[in-house]
Amino acid sequence: WMFKRSGCWMSRRWRRRWFCVEAPSGNETSASPVLRYQRERGQHAKYSVSIPLAGCEVAPQGARDFSLTVARGKASGARRRSYVLQAQTADQQASWVRVIGA
Repeated sequence: WMFKRSGCWMSRRWRRRWFCVEAPSGNETSASPVLRYQRERGQHAKYSVSIPLAGCEVAPQGARDFSLTVARGKASGARRRSYVLQAQTADQQASWVRVIGA
């Protein structure tokens, strides 16, 4: 579990979400891993969002303890989009930065 900051410029709330990194399926040769988050833990969640990790930059962020930013740049072919996440411990933060940045 991590917290994700809302993208709404008016509220900027932090919401708890289940995150996982998924490898591309075997039939997709050019696909990159994706960071997936959803409201509930498990495969059958009603709400799920995928963030392709190709061309993403990840770095610790100092705005809140154990937070990190995942940014998709123009190199990925999509518009620039940043996600601000917060792990529960410094070790978890370092692990997420390492896994997402790989």
